[in-house]
Amino acid sequence: MNLPPSQNDIGGQRSLVNKWTTFLKARMVCVVQEQDGTETHFDELGQYPEIRIGQSQDCLMECEDLQANAGFPVTQKTFALFPESVFLLESEHPKRLLVFAVFTSTSSVFKGSAVCVYNMADILTVFNGPFAHREGPNFQWVAYQGRIPYPRPGMVSLDPGGWGMVRGRGPGGQGARGPGGQGQGARGPGESPFPDDVVTFIRNHPVMFNPIYPMGRKPLVVRTNADYKYTAIAVDEVIAADGRYQQQLYVSSEYGVSQVSLHRCHAYGSACADCCLARDPYCAWDGLSCSRFYPTGKRRSRRQDIIHGNPLTQCRGYNLKAYRNAVETVQYAVKNNTTFLECLPKSPQASVRVEIYRPAVWREELTLEKCTESPNIFLVKPSDRLIPSGNGLLIRSAQPSDQGLYYCQATENGFKRTVAKIRLKVLSDSLVMALTDKQRSPWALASSLHPKALVSAFSPAEALALQQYCKEQRQAERLGPLRGDLAKLKPLLDHRKSRNRRNHLPQG
Repeated sequence: MNLPPSQNDIGGQRSLVNKWTTFLKARMVCVVQEQDGTETHFDELGQYPEIRIGQSQDCLMECEDLQANAGFPVTQKTFALFPESVFLLESEHPKRLLVFAVFTSTSSVFKGSAVCVYNMADILTVFNGPFAHREGPNFQWVAYQGRIPYPRPGMVSLDPGGWGMVRGRGPGGQGARGPGGQGQGARGPGESPFPDDVVTFIRNHPVMFNPIYPMGRKPLVVRTNADYKYTAIAVDEVIAADGRYQQQLYVSSEYGVSQVSLHRCHAYGSACADCCLARDPYCAWDGLSCSRFYPTGKRRSRRQDIIHGNPLTQCRGYNLKAYRNAVETVQYAVKNNTTFLECLPKSPQASVRVEIYRPAVWREELTLEKCTESPNIFLVKPSDRLIPSGNGLLIRSAQPSDQGLYYCQATENGFKRTVAKIRLKVLSDSLVMALTDKQRSPWALASSLHPKALVSAFSPAEALALQQYCKEQRQAERLGPLRGDLAKLKPLLDHRKSRNRRNHLPQG
């Protein structure tokens, strides 16, 4: 990153042309850190390397020296800001300004792009820190520990008659005589001479030693092994229902930008709580659904809270408890095998925890922790077999004791809701082998299984449907016509007729 020269810094003459004491450079690092500590760097900022702000040929050589020198990692390099790939998000305080930048990787092994966010306070800290200095037999880059001349390189006086407007002086203090009898460092209109030690220092130390890391020391967005790369940032400014001024960022690729709708209110569900927790300035709750917000409409009937996103205050009286009607699903697991109970909250800011229902007579105190909401609801604690994560619960070596009704609770801004209810059924090895054995006939399979063992594999709803089906089949068999051997039935019918002949009139 280059700190461009101040407007009050007009440079020097002759050999000091295009030399500024306020022109400093620092390395911007956009890095992905693996679990083992390995760092992968995105080493190119923007798409057009020929567009550089305030960077001369000397800087290009210095950047190459920094890249090739053993004092810095080979994957790091000094970057220059490109106007197509950088956006400044202003705030009320200048030090809280955020810098959004698009980085790409030129490596043939690791290909991708990323968006990193930098804090202006961190950038100022780096430029106020130590300078990079070559030292030792191998000329490695180290932090300069000597005396820094005054005024410090990079500082500018706001007084037009002070040392803000400078022309660097030549060696010896007086400078070479130029046309008109003025030296390079002589005082002109609105100018002031500059000390020689400052000019010499900035020639030898144009780069800061410490790099500029992004917020959180990781990228905001990363795309790797894809057919596209991020190249530009687009900004949309919108006013929310509470009057707050919002700025939304969108990243485009080199293949172009397709027209998309900025509001995706239908994706937040049909509950007021989901619409409020989304904190989308384009959407608001209108009393019936989460719909697009128009600043010109009436604000009384709209529910939206961009800053806090608290449904307890915004959705009072608007189906606030609709989140409790989570659909119960049944999931099967095989004994001594691994299964995963998936729980995906709608908001990435929500924290997930998994609870299980246990009767009072069946509890495992080693893996369960009592919750305050219900006496029979317990929080699943992490163990060697039970591994909770942000997307659900991983159960290793499932056992029959793991069966039960699991609740997935998502918490955001103090608001809790049930995302999913999963009833886990653990099947035995013998049952699974019998069900999957293709060589055995269905009749042999049915005869080898106990009816209770077979019914236990079904959920209560499935078992009830099975009983209803069997009942209907039995009723259909009773109402059906009788079938038999007509040859055996004919003598019986004739015998009954012979017993009733006296009641018949004689014929003829």
